[in-house]
Amino acid sequence: PALFGGKPFELKVTGGTDVSWSIPVDYFNFVLIPQLKKYADVSLEVLKRGYYPKGGGEVPFQVKPKISSYKDAARITLSDQGTLFKIAGVSHSSSDLDPTDVALRTAEAARMVLSSFHVPVDVQASYSKTDSTGSGMTLWAICGGPDGLDFINPVILGASVLGERQLKAEKVGEEAALKLKGVLASGAAVDGFLADQLIPLLGLVGGTVKVESISKHLQSNIYVTEQFLGKCFSIKENVITATPFTQ
Repeated sequence: PALFGGKPFELKVTGGTDVSWSIPVDYFNFVLIPQLKKYADVSLEVLKRGYYPKGGGEVPFQVKPKISSYKDAARITLSDQGTLFKIAGVSHSSSDLDPTDVALRTAEAARMVLSSFHVPVDVQASYSKTDSTGSGMTLWAICGGPDGLDFINPVILGASVLGERQLKAEKVGEEAALKLKGVLASGAAVDGFLADQLIPLLGLVGGTVKVESISKHLQSNIYVTEQFLGKCFSIKENVITATPFTQ
């Protein structure tokens, strides 16, 4: 509704920005939002991070639509992974973990694993004042063709790991990096979590995406979307195709 509502929209969200069973705010910002920018000017800002259990995160989110109806929306075409040319990421933690260099150690461990790709790896470490202790890492791989990133249909693959009390900072960084390596090795243009996020939009505007895997969660999202839009999805191996909604 915000993308195709025809007028500016702002939402202020409070709570957990980096918690279990949901994509982290950095993933939302750097992996999902680029897919939405062909339809609207979309942005968010992390004013404060929120970790379990107290949350307390603050994130304003703005949308300025570029088109007035989903019927005028371009299709989503993410079929080819292309060539990897950059990896970026954010290693974050609450400020009480600064003395033990948790964010820095996590970032360095990820860089070590990802150095084998021989592309620039830009992982930023940050500390912030939060209501609860916490940490985590989000990484994203940027792929493209000879001209670099396709800004209309950008191939940006993400992976993330949350810190845990019994999990060393180095292990968090290694696990996040290995997850990203796995996504890249699949040859997909869309990682498994982004596929979940795109399904409702894909059902509206149509298109084709090659995904990392067909999870049961993704199948459930397709089922729910088709209860609203009618039968519109087809799956062949790991390629999902959707016909645009026309009503």
